[in-house]
Amino acid sequence: MYVDISEVRAVIGVTDTSVISDATITQAIQFAEDEIDRLTFTTYYPVEISGTATAGAATTITDSSKTWTTNAYAGYAVYIYSGTGKGQIREIVSNTATALTVATWATNPDATSKYIITYLNKQTLTIDGTGSYAILLQDYPIVQVDSLEIEGTAIDSDDYVVYSETGKIVLKNTASQTYFTQPIANLYPQEIEITYHWGVLPELKRGSISLNRVIKRATCLIAGLQCFTYQMGGTYDDLSTFSLPEFSGSIGQAYVNIKGVIDSLQKELEEFKKLYLGKYVYMV
Repeated sequence: MYVDISEVRAVIGVTDTSVISDATITQAIQFAEDEIDRLTFTTYYPVEISGTATAGAATTITDSSKTWTTNAYAGYAVYIYSGTGKGQIREIVSNTATALTVATWATNPDATSKYIITYLNKQTLTIDGTGSYAILLQDYPIVQVDSLEIEGTAIDSDDYVVYSETGKIVLKNTASQTYFTQPIANLYPQEIEITYHWGVLPELKRGSISLNRVIKRATCLIAGLQCFTYQMGGTYDDLSTFSLPEFSGSIGQAYVNIKGVIDSLQKELEEFKKLYLGKYVYMV
């Protein structure tokens, strides 16, 4: 997840699980992730697991300090963010207690390789040619292109340029096919097949790797507001005792305090929207 349950609890100031359950917060975080993606027009790679490899091979990365459940991370992605093989992201095919298996590495990891396990934001598209030397992908920024074919002809990665932040791919004049279309004598569109990873990778700052802190904060704000929406009029009907001369009783004071927190969270979220609506954070 983009944030964990404890981070949301810290924002809303509610630690009692009988008031807001972990299940409720988890549901709110999932809603918040979708909302953040919608607001910023992309998606993000959270850090699920991190570590430093103890060994690597053509199709594996090993961390002997781990005790993973077999195949618990099949279908996730592993990203090497530092050391040998830096910048590579691969789908995890299977895993043992200490090793992740991928299809193949371009550069084999070793004991210097630092990695994370994260979501798999990967897709394969089959689209018609554009009639030009460039295509624009709908989902971006582009993290890595795994393969590109034009009418069944594989295009080597050295023969095209990827403009990550705009989702644009431009063929070089050295490519085996230099246009995303057939020659003029054959006017039907070519079939283009591309497999790629997209989204915003986590940041390495002050020696640790994490999802962008602004995105984490905004996720907590939205999740916190969603929690209050779920609970308002429910478990937040707690009463506060008061005393008057010759009389004592209880009155609902919780709403006043909650309203103050809600107003504060909403104000901060509006500031986030003013700054980042429609653009992922590092574009600013």
